[in-house]
Amino acid sequence: MRGAAGPVLTRARRSEENPELMFQFLVSSFGCRRERGMVWVLLAGAITAEVSATLALRWADGFSRIGPSLLVVAGYALSFYLLSKVLGRGLPLGVAYGIWSGVGVTLVAVLGAALFGDRLSWAQVGGIALVAAGVFVLETGSAH
Repeated sequence: MRGAAGPVLTRARRSEENPELMFQFLVSSFGCRRERGMVWVLLAGAITAEVSATLALRWADGFSRIGPSLLVVAGYALSFYLLSKVLGRGLPLGVAYGIWSGVGVTLVAVLGAALFGDRLSWAQVGGIALVAAGVFVLETGSAH
């Protein structure tokens, strides 16, 4: 019986013997993209490293405390390394940097208020909403 599912099942059986063929079968069947997903994982890592380094600046006390100072340097180095990997995987520069900086600024503002008691005015909250909207427009408007 060779209906509409015939070729798909044949490909699936052949791919059971070869893991790479199985992955290609899954990609073609379900539309998932390992590379695109990895870009977002790397970008999330870059954002996390940058936010951690920026928060550590507060604890570094003008680089007079060694532990937080090392975290600042390592965090920024890791963040830029991961951001370069994101760009190397094809995410457009404007989109990558817009998301990285926008989400980073938003997280630092919110975490600064939560961890350090920094005040957020309504104007700043509105600015954070505009940054979030801008990041959304950048991502949805990119052709990738």
